[in-house]
Amino acid sequence: MTTKEELDLIAACASGDLKRVRESLHLPSANFDANQSAMLVEAVKAGHLNVVELLLERSLDINVDYADTK
Repeated sequence: MTTKEELDLIAACASGDLKRVRESLHLPSANFDANQSAMLVEAVKAGHLNVVELLLERSLDINVDYADTK
């Protein structure tokens, strides 16, 4: 289940709020592994390269087949 904090993090990725993304990634309640595809997709769709770069720097695995995780 996605928490409010996780939804806020995804929304920050979508809006390009790099400061909020950076701060939220350090929260213990942010489930980075479970939501990394949603965060990346939203940042890419909105064209926020700075957020995409931050997510990739945080070792987001772009080779995972997220269709298998549903």
